[in-house]
Amino acid sequence: MLADDVVDAYPISVLQMGMLHHMDMSNGEESPADYHNLTTFRGRIKDAFDKTLFQESINIIVKEHDNLRTTFDLTNFSIPLQLVHREASLEMGYDDLRGLSEAEQEAEIGRYIELENKNMFDITQAPLMRFHVHQIEDDVISLSFTEPHSVSDGWSTHLTVMDIFDIYFALQRGQTFSLPEPALKYSDFIHEELKVLKSQEAIDFWDAKLKECVNTELPFLEKEVATQEVDIYSHKYPFKLPRDIVKQLHEVVKKTGVPFKGILLAIHFKFLSIVTGQSNVTTGLAFNGRLEAENSEQMRGMFLNTLPVSMDLSAGSWRDLILASHQSELELVPFRRYPFGAIQKKYGTQPVFHTHLGFLHFHSMADKIAEGNVEKISNVDLSKTNFDLSTVFCMDPSDKYNIEFLGEVNLNKVSKSQFVSYMEVYVRLMKDLVENLDNPHASSCFLSNDEKEKQLVLWNQHELEYDRTLHIHTMVERCAELYHDKVAAKYDDESITYGELNTRANQLAYCLVELGLKNNELVGICLERSVESLIAMTAILKAGGRIYH
Repeated sequence: MLADDVVDAYPISVLQMGMLHHMDMSNGEESPADYHNLTTFRGRIKDAFDKTLFQESINIIVKEHDNLRTTFDLTNFSIPLQLVHREASLEMGYDDLRGLSEAEQEAEIGRYIELENKNMFDITQAPLMRFHVHQIEDDVISLSFTEPHSVSDGWSTHLTVMDIFDIYFALQRGQTFSLPEPALKYSDFIHEELKVLKSQEAIDFWDAKLKECVNTELPFLEKEVATQEVDIYSHKYPFKLPRDIVKQLHEVVKKTGVPFKGILLAIHFKFLSIVTGQSNVTTGLAFNGRLEAENSEQMRGMFLNTLPVSMDLSAGSWRDLILASHQSELELVPFRRYPFGAIQKKYGTQPVFHTHLGFLHFHSMADKIAEGNVEKISNVDLSKTNFDLSTVFCMDPSDKYNIEFLGEVNLNKVSKSQFVSYMEVYVRLMKDLVENLDNPHASSCFLSNDEKEKQLVLWNQHELEYDRTLHIHTMVERCAELYHDKVAAKYDDESITYGELNTRANQLAYCLVELGLKNNELVGICLERSVESLIAMTAILKAGGRIYH
């Protein structure tokens, strides 16, 4: 029986269930729980901030959108349900920091972020979103918003925040406002997913695609991972891509006719091939599953799906790889709503993929910035997925040459030093692509100068200082005295200590002398590389002979 305040109820999507599971399982780690999303936006707004009007704007939005009044019930019905409540009270948190120094302000905001990252939601209580404003100046605020990712994808959250600002500025000017009404609701998306799960065409397609998938796991540096220090920021590595390279990548878009996302997918495939040493790789690629209908972009909820896509990089130019990558994405589009959880279930216990690629371009924010109502100062996103490596490229809505690389790793699988080096590889790959579009992508070396120095020089420094007046067999005798029980040599499964080497070489040397070996006489050895050949060579030297091998 549904409670009186519940106005709608429908099943939880496969992806939502997966996110709720990972959020629960990862709670308590040093870094934020998976899919417990906290973003802090700092901006300068037009005129002095009015917290009463901002709260009123939030109240209006909560009434408008079902996902802000949704809870999850996993146990009380025959299947897990999401429940839409008639009302929900979302009280904005507020701290006035205008009387503090800049350092004190940053410390206060930092303390809030630290606590909020551990402040998990009770998914049975609405609303499943929190807002908190730290007022820094009369017209500068730091707005933090937190949610379980299961109730809102990035586009939905972005629109919600933009709507709040739209309503706020309309109220501030005493103007009326209206929000676009989408023709469909999130429940329609759920019903479509249930239909897709029964589609034989979709089932057959993904059965075939799974046969192309290969395990593409990043190298695991166990010692580094076990000893590294981790905090709530360690899993993220955001940085701006070099502007000149981004401009050249846009030129590649024109030359190839492939959208920017397809260019990034080709680079991502090449990255995986380099770090794993595999010519065939599989990764997860983010897709939008929104239904096509009037104002469907205004629908709120979780419409994302991450699907496996594979590539053979054994040959071809960068252009070839770009075209093949784009084609691999296009093949999935008709079946993009088949939920990944069902695909993983088909595949078994081994993850279908360990890495993820996404591309964000929240273009509607450009209008707000252009109107001069909000000036972005900074944006810090501490959200976390369950992938070993997630690479998301975020294009500035008002400047297509300004792209932020939002890298994220699972610090239980990838070390921080690996993480940094991975991000550097991406930039080197981009540079090589724009310079060598029609050359083989396998013809370039993508090691940094430091890495080349390590592999070619530092790791090959095997020279030892020793007394050059000593003969080799004399040094063996000294080692037998100093390191009698230590291994001198190993070949396959056979090994010998310095003591054993010296003793057996002495025995063979006596035999050679008894057989009439003369000083400086050549002795031939007809042996394969082995411990016995080492004993023989040492014995010949001890007996005064020379080696002929």
